[in-house]
Amino acid sequence: MDGPDQGWAWAVALAACAINFIMAGLGRMSGILYVAFIDIYRLDRKGASTPFSVRSSTRNLLGPVVGILGQKYGNQVVIISGAVMSTISTILCFFVDDIGWITVLWGGLGGAGTALTTVLVQVVVGQYFKKYRTTAIGMGFSGGCVGSFLFPALMEWLLNTCGIEGTFLIIAGIIMHCIPAAMILRKPPWLNKKPVKVSKDPVIHQINNYSIKCKEETKESSEKVVDIQFLRSNSDLILKLLLLKTPGDEPDNKLLEVENASVNSAQICILESLEDMYAHQQNSKTNGHIDKELACKNNVVKGLLLESGLKVITNPRSKSFNVEKTAESGAAKNVNGNWTRRSSIPDVSKMSKKVSRQYVLLKIKNILYTNPNQIPILFPDENRTNILKVVSELRKLYCNHDWSQCEIEKKRPSLENSQKSMDKKQSNSFWTIFKTMIKLFRNPLFVLVCLCRTVHFLTFLPIVTTIVDFAIDRGFREDEGSYVIAALSLGDLLGRLCLGWVTDKGFMGVPRYLLVGMVLQGVNTATIPFMPNKATVYVSLCIFGMLQGSLFVRHPVLVQRYMRSDVQSLAIGCMNFFPGLLGMALPLYIGYFRDTLGTYDYFKLHKGFSGIVFGSCGFRAFSPLCFPPKGNENS
Repeated sequence: MDGPDQGWAWAVALAACAINFIMAGLGRMSGILYVAFIDIYRLDRKGASTPFSVRSSTRNLLGPVVGILGQKYGNQVVIISGAVMSTISTILCFFVDDIGWITVLWGGLGGAGTALTTVLVQVVVGQYFKKYRTTAIGMGFSGGCVGSFLFPALMEWLLNTCGIEGTFLIIAGIIMHCIPAAMILRKPPWLNKKPVKVSKDPVIHQINNYSIKCKEETKESSEKVVDIQFLRSNSDLILKLLLLKTPGDEPDNKLLEVENASVNSAQICILESLEDMYAHQQNSKTNGHIDKELACKNNVVKGLLLESGLKVITNPRSKSFNVEKTAESGAAKNVNGNWTRRSSIPDVSKMSKKVSRQYVLLKIKNILYTNPNQIPILFPDENRTNILKVVSELRKLYCNHDWSQCEIEKKRPSLENSQKSMDKKQSNSFWTIFKTMIKLFRNPLFVLVCLCRTVHFLTFLPIVTTIVDFAIDRGFREDEGSYVIAALSLGDLLGRLCLGWVTDKGFMGVPRYLLVGMVLQGVNTATIPFMPNKATVYVSLCIFGMLQGSLFVRHPVLVQRYMRSDVQSLAIGCMNFFPGLLGMALPLYIGYFRDTLGTYDYFKLHKGFSGIVFGSCGFRAFSPLCFPPKGNENS
């Protein structure tokens, strides 16, 4: 299967578009059903808007529950279950003729099914995309806008031909088509791979991130190649650096064996380990089979061996070597005219494999923590440029090390490891997920995203619900209500599908785009009541839809850009919780402005000024505190 941003990923985006085409497209028909409920059930506007407010609030309030279920059982299972529930609830509406049961079935049960079906779709799309995430999510959400063009005419025809009962039955058949589309939304295969053990060492963590980045950015790989020839030519300086006492040295007993050995033995261990690491760099494609003879090719190693009275005995077949005492050392013994080896110093050969490599890595790590400008001061006889370049090359060597074979993180006791494995098994429990959800709401960045979602909800949903009634108040014919919805949906489609490039191409950051968009949308909403004729109303609604669509698709982008991948399903569900609470009050809110004050004009003025105030003041004040600066988004 293709990777992110490639073939199958776009099929997933199309499947998400199909699901939203049905579920969100039918949700946009609230304006037509709202007027139909007033006529069929003889209701006031407060009573007629109740099923839609309950449906929307249920969908949003169940967001955290959907996030937990997605975290526990997987996104695809939850989406298919929601499609089945929505189908059943709509079929049951065929058998009732009371607004109370309509509220329970279409509003409550249907809202729960809509939540299960639509909330996690954006998570799956985000998992399949990296570079074009905003565009792909906009493409997935654009299905609801396309549905808004087709369903109004269908809905009016069904109401006139089949009645309200037959309309619900046919809607149920349409919703059933979400099930095959949901079968495409399986988890990306690259997320099913077992995660590599992550070190708690901040430097190693930084290096792991660096390694991933190097794989993605192969164009820059040549700049990260270690200059092994330069390091070999400056072995004396490297030895001085690695034998230097630094504050970060750990008092590990095995590592102290290297330093407590003779100076020459310690130097031999260090240089052998370095040569072994050099060989790994040069032979990274040979499954790690390193020629041990490389560890003794360095002239400095040979010189140190000779100074210590040692020599290398190489086996040309196995290409292995032994370090032995020479005849001149005086430490060997002549028995019957033959020199025998008193000691092959096995401690040195053993340390050169594991302990000395740990020692070298830890010493390099401590050097990287040290201020680079202070290192040349410690070696006044050495060339400053050489010192800084050696440190730079050691950094690359440290970065390119194969951490999957590193022993530094394997010094925990077995009891702790067993406890960690037990915790890992329990990490998917409901209690653990619930605690994660509580931590989410303590994250100021996530709270700010929730506030943006709440302002969007309070601005968009009431207008979608009342737009047909508002148009009739402004002199539109009732059959022109579908054209009003089409104008709003056209702008919404353009905003979701065509404006993702603004942030994907880096012309504007997502937080700044949200700030500008919210202010412009507030101004647009406040000016709708002052439009002088039908044409300007259509244009104003189209602009409103464009702004709201472009803002809507960027809320999940913020979550997937700034939140950890293991909590994104939960975060996507939870960010709709506050809108769900406020949605319960929408019938009273709408009824007050239209039934009590007698006009929707004050209603839209209030919506507009609320968006302007939050966008220009609230979001502007808190976004610098919540969003990481550019370049640290994944921190």
